Amino acid sequence: MTSGRARVPGSDSTGPARGTARVGAKRRGGRALSDEEAEALRKANKKKKRRRRLIALSCVLAVFLGGVTVVGSIFFESVPVPEDIDFDQNATILYAGGEEMATVGSINRKVASPEEIPDIVEEALIAAEDRTFRSHPGVDFWGVMRAVWNNVTGGDTQGASTLTQQYVGAIANIRGDDSYLRKAREAVMAMKIGDTMSKDEILNAYLNLMPFGRQAYGVGAAAEAFFGKDITEISVSEAALLIAQLKGTGGQYDPDDPTGLYGDEARKNAEGRWNYVLDSLVEVGKLDKAERDEITKLPKTEKPNNLGGSLGADKPTGFISHDYALQEASEILDVPIDQIGLHGYTITTTINKDLQDAAKAAAGRGKNSYMKTLPDNLAAGLVAVDPATGAILAYYGGPDGTGIDKAGHENMHPPGSSFKEFTMIAALEAGMSIESLWDGTSPRKFAERGEAEDVVNSGNQSVKQISMKDAIIKSLNTPIYAMTNKVGAATVAQVAAKMGITKMVVPNPEDRDGDRIIVDLTTDERLDPSDPRALVDNEIGFGQYPVSVHDMAVANATLAAQGVYHKPHFVQEIKDGSGEVVYDAATDPDLEGDEVVNQAIAADATFVSSSVWPNVEGDGALNNGQRIAGKTGTWERHCPEDSPNCDQNSAVWYAGFTPQISAAVWVGDKESENGVVLDEYGANAYGSGPSGTVWSNFMNKAVEVLESQPQPFPERGNHGDADAGELGKGKPPEDEDDKDDEKCRPGDPRPKCNEGGEQCVPGTPGYPDCNGDGVCDLDPADPACQVPPPDGTCDPTLPGDPDCTPPGGDENGTDDAPRDRQQPLSRSTDVPGAHDEPMIREDYARIE
Repeated sequence: MTSGRARVPGSDSTGPARGTARVGAKRRGGRALSDEEAEALRKANKKKKRRRRLIALSCVLAVFLGGVTVVGSIFFESVPVPEDIDFDQNATILYAGGEEMATVGSINRKVASPEEIPDIVEEALIAAEDRTFRSHPGVDFWGVMRAVWNNVTGGDTQGASTLTQQYVGAIANIRGDDSYLRKAREAVMAMKIGDTMSKDEILNAYLNLMPFGRQAYGVGAAAEAFFGKDITEISVSEAALLIAQLKGTGGQYDPDDPTGLYGDEARKNAEGRWNYVLDSLVEVGKLDKAERDEITKLPKTEKPNNLGGSLGADKPTGFISHDYALQEASEILDVPIDQIGLHGYTITTTINKDLQDAAKAAAGRGKNSYMKTLPDNLAAGLVAVDPATGAILAYYGGPDGTGIDKAGHENMHPPGSSFKEFTMIAALEAGMSIESLWDGTSPRKFAERGEAEDVVNSGNQSVKQISMKDAIIKSLNTPIYAMTNKVGAATVAQVAAKMGITKMVVPNPEDRDGDRIIVDLTTDERLDPSDPRALVDNEIGFGQYPVSVHDMAVANATLAAQGVYHKPHFVQEIKDGSGEVVYDAATDPDLEGDEVVNQAIAADATFVSSSVWPNVEGDGALNNGQRIAGKTGTWERHCPEDSPNCDQNSAVWYAGFTPQISAAVWVGDKESENGVVLDEYGANAYGSGPSGTVWSNFMNKAVEVLESQPQPFPERGNHGDADAGELGKGKPPEDEDDKDDEKCRPGDPRPKCNEGGEQCVPGTPGYPDCNGDGVCDLDPADPACQVPPPDGTCDPTLPGDPDCTPPGGDENGTDDAPRDRQQPLSRSTDVPGAHDEPMIREDYARIE
């Protein structure tokens, strides 16, 4: 029977239990140690462990002091010095005058030179982070020993590193390692840095390398991120807050708590560390106590933007800073675009800030802008060019550089009659004169159009015989079509191309009914004069095919330069990350001018264009008296099926110049190339309306900004043969009275009117200006020709109705200019039905 007694293992199982239980050590021979012996043994073991750790520590110390061990040698040789480090830093984009436009890059770093960093910033760093910086050899051995001792004894692994050690730890990417091995590596690397760099160089490298929060790397970028100012302008208080950020760059010492993780604690942390830095400056004698006592509040900071290294893309200049300037710099430097924002380039553009502001004010929909008075669906594009150099002076493609660029090649528009200048120049180059004669009747059939509708003039003006000069001024379509047919559509395209029209949207020659394509007129081999209609048809002569506002400004700049083409460019100068100039447009041989149009031909074309002007005060001149030259353009809307005779326009242009500046303006629907363009009164708009007003508003400001003095255009060139036109020497002269107007007045005595000629009577289209030339066709004494008193209602059939004049004008707020000064010299709406379906950007197929 089991007794149930407890047994002691190893004892006799049958005998009674013997011995007593005790707590304590046991001697080797089996006897338990006394309390005194156990304590002595513990001390011995502890001493033994300490000896082992000291041996390990001595090994580490040997690395520090000798620097000759294998591991130490590897560390020593692997650390790079600052000149061997390619700091990633964003590119800075500047206006021509040096004002900052934008920054581009994935890392917001702005390297500052020692001369740019104020002494107080460096002293604040030393006082807060490493007070013996200027006296130690790069390594604080006692600090390292404390850290290693703590590590090997199981204590806190954190220990003070010098600024030099922090720097080498950052560039070697070992700052996340808190072991004593990391301290050893940092120390050996720091010795190398101490041997190769001065203290000032180390400070500068440190301040340019370290993150400061707000995605800013380096103190230069941090000054802008925190205070919106250059590092050279930093105050003592601001310097202290910047140095405070080095304690933790995740936002925990940022008073604005940009990450939203710390709340009120972030501001408390910021105040505490900021005060610590200021007090440290006092303690080391770098800040007077009295001055310190006056600094009681944190400095005001900018609102965090969290955009990293790329700023300004969403501004109107974003099209320049984040597109055109980068593309151009990439080609110049032979560096991929995505690398431009990594190497600290400073790209100075050709954009004049004051002119850019003027372009935005004229073409944007700001609070007090003219565009704001127009229907909400309308937008504008504006580009200005220096004819003497090809430099782009201003560029407005829309309010947001991340949106659709209305002035560039990604969204081109039919230029309408503003393109007729190039047709005229092509004809002049073919030996004709601006006095050559053409058939201006309307409507008019052309065999080349097959079954297509007849070509008609705006307002169906019809002139049996008209000079090239007057056909351009009156913007008649039928003689321009005949002119294009005579010289060849391909030739017109080639003239436009050499003057600056590089891209154009055309029907695909392989599939005329399919998607339209964008072609490069400068390289496309299908522009062959021997097959003139292979790529473009005769409708190119009056501007059917969409082009860019940019190219129209460039082409008009060529005319302003008397036929000399200058390659358009956005980049004036490029400096590398060290500040060395690596490109200067002034010495670029590719930007030298090239005469592409004979000077006499250019002079004749300018002579004609100077007779076509927008809504400006004075007789075809700007406010400073400068004469202008240019061409209006209007493109007719493709009417919807439910309103086939809508008689509306979808695009209006004015492209013109002075000897000092060229500018082109387009106004149209911001969503659709076939939208409706109405003026501020809700009436159908024309080139000399909205686009002409935007152009003149900009140009009047431009001559003020440039301080331009009026310069004359060149004398007429008298080029070509007056008998070389379509009608040769012309038709027999008619009675002088017959030349006055094509339509007959009531009771008109002219023979043709007695023979039943078409009458200009009430009900005739355009009455009483039946031929649409801006002059009343009736007897001047006829009541219909008189200026009616203001009654608040605009009668568009009366050229002098004061209720039709736009607001503004003289100092009394009344525009006293006669109606024919405010309306188009020629309603340049182009051929109804001659154009294809409206062109939508998504339908374009690109051909390079």
